[in-house]
Amino acid sequence: MILDEFQDLARVNPAIFSELQHLWDQYRGRCKLHLICCDSLCLLMTRLFQNSKEPLLGRADHRINLQPLKPAYIAALLKDTGRFSAENLLTWYTFSGGA
Repeated sequence: MILDEFQDLARVNPAIFSELQHLWDQYRGRCKLHLICCDSLCLLMTRLFQNSKEPLLGRADHRINLQPLKPAYIAALLKDTGRFSAENLLTWYTFSGGA
């Protein structure tokens, strides 16, 4: 299960992180589920899973901090597919998280 924009769940249900902690602790050992929590706010994710005052402390098995694709990689990919142009490079760089 993939939960994108994980922080937004708290707007819908302020107790969601505590409820998720309870469910995870109760069923993790016997369920066959990979839970992937995604968010564009790295500081919030760090706080939710590493702050000692948060219910999800210690519940993350792995963390991946993705960075935007480098422009040279995107350019090579576009050239390989025959779609390279300055406009496409800018579009794909922006789309992939580049600033």
